[in-house]
Amino acid sequence: MKIQPRSLGTTLFRFTLVALLAIVVLIGTTLVIASLVAWMHDARWDGPGYLSIGLVCGLIVWLFVAVFHLRRETQSVVFSQREQFIIKAKTALVEMGYALTGQQMNTLSFRPRFHSYLFGGGITLVIDQQEATITGPKVSLEIFRRCFRLMNHVHRVQQYLKEHRKITNNLVKRAELQLRLKPEQFDAVRKNVIDVLAKDGDVVCELRILVQSEQGIREETLEFQIRKWIEHQRIECDIHKDHIQFVEFAHHEIEDDSTVAV
Repeated sequence: MKIQPRSLGTTLFRFTLVALLAIVVLIGTTLVIASLVAWMHDARWDGPGYLSIGLVCGLIVWLFVAVFHLRRETQSVVFSQREQFIIKAKTALVEMGYALTGQQMNTLSFRPRFHSYLFGGGITLVIDQQEATITGPKVSLEIFRRCFRLMNHVHRVQQYLKEHRKITNNLVKRAELQLRLKPEQFDAVRKNVIDVLAKDGDVVCELRILVQSEQGIREETLEFQIRKWIEHQRIECDIHKDHIQFVEFAHHEIEDDSTVAV
């Protein structure tokens, strides 16, 4: 894959901007050093001697920076998966401000983008079977190694979370529901409540029946009909009766016998 090279005008404009930036940095360094030296001697900073000292010291400082940080060197990176390494390397270099200029077989070439102003030139990446050789400015290679290490760490964390993702849910050991129903609602409650709960645990229903009537309920119905059937089914039951009234009922057979006797 080939990328169209920069035009001559773009190259000259970039060179001019970088040169102006270098001149501004050098002038700033010179003035700072000249001011410090003049302050130590209690003199004016704009003297020719102090400006000369500042210029020489500034050149020396930036020369050391260029030698130890901008000089080109070669480093090796070991990887296990080729395609993933290439993708991560491209992503890291693009985030640093480089652009891919060419890719031939196992060699990838990157150059600083127009807006990045990276010193020291481009970076060349040569990929072997399980090892890649990276050549470029020392400071850029150090930044690349940190970015690449961070991306590997983030990828491992995401992979771990993806493989060990767990859905948390609250568990209840015991639940008690109190419902007030009409007789015609029993079937719906059994289907939508009791049967659903029975899938996760043992369900025991405690039925509370409330009966009230203005005319009154016969006590013999509760005691001899209802209670007898409940006891026969061996079901635990407590019957509570409120507002008991004693009402006399006339027995028809007795009334008929008494009438004949008269």
